[in-house]
Amino acid sequence: MQVHEMKKELSVLQSSLHAYEHAMAVMRADSETGAPSASAAARGETMAFLNQKSYELLVSDHTRELLDGLWAQKEELDGDVLRQVELLRKNLDDMTRIPVEEVAEHSRLRNASLGAWLQAKANNDYASFEPYLAKMIDAERRFAAYKDPSRPAYDVMLDSYEKGMCTAILDPFFSMLRSEIVPLIEKVRTLPPPPAIAACSIDRQRDFSACLMDIIGVDRTRCALAETEHPFTISMNRWDVRITTHYYEDALLSSVYSVMHEGGHAQYELGVSETYQGTVLGSISSTGLHESQSRFYENLIGHDAGFLAFLLPKLKEYFPEAMADVTERSLFCTANHVEPSLIRIEADQVTYPLHIMVRYELEKQLVAGTLTTKDLPEAWNRLYKEYLGLDVPTDALGVLQDMHWGGGMIGYFPTYALGSAYASQILHAMKKDLDVECLLRTGDIAPITAWLNERLHRWGDRYDPAQLLEMTTGEKFNPSYYVAHLKKVVADLIG
Repeated sequence: MQVHEMKKELSVLQSSLHAYEHAMAVMRADSETGAPSASAAARGETMAFLNQKSYELLVSDHTRELLDGLWAQKEELDGDVLRQVELLRKNLDDMTRIPVEEVAEHSRLRNASLGAWLQAKANNDYASFEPYLAKMIDAERRFAAYKDPSRPAYDVMLDSYEKGMCTAILDPFFSMLRSEIVPLIEKVRTLPPPPAIAACSIDRQRDFSACLMDIIGVDRTRCALAETEHPFTISMNRWDVRITTHYYEDALLSSVYSVMHEGGHAQYELGVSETYQGTVLGSISSTGLHESQSRFYENLIGHDAGFLAFLLPKLKEYFPEAMADVTERSLFCTANHVEPSLIRIEADQVTYPLHIMVRYELEKQLVAGTLTTKDLPEAWNRLYKEYLGLDVPTDALGVLQDMHWGGGMIGYFPTYALGSAYASQILHAMKKDLDVECLLRTGDIAPITAWLNERLHRWGDRYDPAQLLEMTTGEKFNPSYYVAHLKKVVADLIG
């Protein structure tokens, strides 16, 4: 077969794989936003069927022959096609090590486990979720062993979310953060608590979320906002991205920053080059880089003093009674208040990495088998006391607060801390080209997004994360910018 014929077949293969993933992504989004609870079992069977069909399409003799044939002629392929073949060959190698029946069963387990987590959190009933979590961790451990039995299972899991990542890199990274963060917390312990914002109508919060999406430039013709227990983003393609938030009457800023966080994820997905759609390059290079964008919009834009000053008049317009006495300074102090808290997604910038450290330590132990799922709540509570000085009153406010483990996302949590560090490094590079402070004071986010789109978003999975970060910022990973940013937040609070 000629190279041009093989390239046509490669295009058909990727379009077909994307179609299956598109259908499953729509069903996942529906399952967590609008689907009735009794639909879980039937949906699970449909998703298992689609997942198996996708698996069989990729893991076939014909696909292997096609990819091997293209690889043998790689000197005739352009960079994009060569990268497509490289990624598909890796996926194929990984998947061929996993028995097909286990792939289908994993899809069913994930669907059931997420449903069990949702009910367990609502009922504060960890015991009902624990058997599902035990099965999920065992399945992820087996899959890691199938993929690469020569490496520790947790390193294989980390690598699946952030290529090249391992505990040898993360252990010193988290150790450095802990040594830097604890003194920062001590510096602000004596500051008076900021003034609370009064309760705000959820209907008005919904209206403001739409306004906020427009402010940060999220295209609402291509990105829909829904409500769910745990905010998330799912992308079908650059024309269909779904984000969610959760509203609390007595916590206006919770939904504000949830929309900005998920909006950052959306901007990344919406910015991937149109030429990559329907191919493996249309996905994102790494979850760490993905999280860099959510943290960029949430923290580096949303918590900035200049941007908050711009936002305050709009908040007063939508919530005149609640915001009547709020000043620029009081809003900054409220938004950036540093205080250890129980809930990760509600944590301030400075203490947030400690929440990730808890999960990182527990994941390592769960995968290594030195901690059982039955003992997980006790271990969770102990680390929250040790790292954050907090007593955890219920499992709903503790070990059940996140959906990740129920969905089999073991190794994902460290990317949140990596993403924050990447974001600060990206901002440092951006400031060489843009007057970021001026743009934020005027609410002109478009040039910031354009810079990110040109340097980062458009490339999708064209390059490995370490290479793409260096292309974007001009240097290799350097977490010192993150530490400097956290120190500046604390210094600005102290005044």
